[in-house]
Amino acid sequence: MTRRHLAKASALVVTAALLALLLYHIELSDLAATLKSIQPGHVLLGLGAYASCYLFRALRFHVLLNREVGVADLFAIVCVHNMVNDIMPARSGELSYIYLLKKLHNKNASDGAATLILSRLMDLISISILFFASVILAGELPGAISGLLFAIALSAALVVLLFIALVYGGRGFVLSVERLAARLDLGQLRLIRLSIDGMKEAECRIAAVRDREVFLISFLLSLLVWASQYLMYYVLLRGLGLELSFALIILGTTFAIFTSIMPVPSIGSFGVYEGLWAISFVALGFPKETAIATGFAIHIIFIVYFVFLGSIGIAKIGLASRTSRFQRII
Repeated sequence: MTRRHLAKASALVVTAALLALLLYHIELSDLAATLKSIQPGHVLLGLGAYASCYLFRALRFHVLLNREVGVADLFAIVCVHNMVNDIMPARSGELSYIYLLKKLHNKNASDGAATLILSRLMDLISISILFFASVILAGELPGAISGLLFAIALSAALVVLLFIALVYGGRGFVLSVERLAARLDLGQLRLIRLSIDGMKEAECRIAAVRDREVFLISFLLSLLVWASQYLMYYVLLRGLGLELSFALIILGTTFAIFTSIMPVPSIGSFGVYEGLWAISFVALGFPKETAIATGFAIHIIFIVYFVFLGSIGIAKIGLASRTSRFQRII
């Protein structure tokens, strides 16, 4: 069995096991009732907030690509990329952004990998900033969440150090990563290889990020990306009747959000997403059944959102391709 087949089999097993464990603790009728209880207006408002998140992502890629690709084109790519990424196990759909950028706009793979790596690092730093801001605003915290703060702070510090290493370590840092990958026999994996090539290309992009205006704009857009996604959660949870402050919603949803960035061994993040969601909301004092049911409900709505926007992206890309072929003919 190849590594790819083994990874797919592992993701299937993990997904099935976690879903079975979670569904054991709730009745399917409770999940159906939770989904029916959400107000349609909140679903539409949540979609607007989520679409804003995509728009800010497209604007950030536009800035990181030196404004060489239009925002509308990048919005379509983001729609397709996020849909593929949220479906594929272990975030293997990341390659779709690199592929589409190359196919549609003739950008080489290293350009795509470089901008993707930089945007992911900014994502993690932005989430960490918003999380710790919510800790300050939320006041007294449950003991379970307080106990996790050190681990979260350590993770955030590691991400910041990685970003600093890329900015100031340059070629030496990338070569060290390449040697480590070779020593661990990971250098031939396509995703690892593209990541290393992306870090090499990032040396050129780093010069742009060092530009104060480019860095500030990119980082501000990263904050807006995640503020929009947290707003989506706020709107949807309000629609489900959960009267939580914005700060507490950030605290409760951040762990589930990490499944949309980090490679988790699950198909569509099912099981992992709901499990982390349930742990967070139980720690905030919610009954176990409510935490699990709302986790499933929000994840299902989330899937509807990214499939809807992904379909728009596919239609936009298909229309642009047909128009381009027609223009070549005439």
